[in-house]
Amino acid sequence: MKKILFALVAVAFVATLCFAQKGQTASGSLAPSNRAAVPLVAKTFVGKVESVSWGGGHKGAKPGIMAIDDKGQQMDFVAKSNATITGKNGKPIDMTDIKKGDKISVSYVTRSDGINRAKSIKLE
Repeated sequence: MKKILFALVAVAFVATLCFAQKGQTASGSLAPSNRAAVPLVAKTFVGKVESVSWGGGHKGAKPGIMAIDDKGQQMDFVAKSNATITGKNGKPIDMTDIKKGDKISVSYVTRSDGINRAKSIKLE
């Protein structure tokens, strides 16, 4: 009885080691994912600014904009650190220059986690 119990424990231990190694190659590096990388496609959204956030100083908080288009569709955007923000004259402006009610055009990509990342924001 003790031998059978010992054998079961040993088999369970070896099985857990096998599952722990899943995803690694023989060299020990992680194997590439079976999922193919989906290219991000840039889209454009035109609407009026409902609110602007500047990240609030919280760790990891990013500046963002919530806007509504003329059909009533609400979109939230997170501004990438390298996003270009331009005024009506085409000159660069700061995120703090964008106010509620401003008409904007946003070029953005939607990440796999559903977050809309603004690549460029232009006041119209």
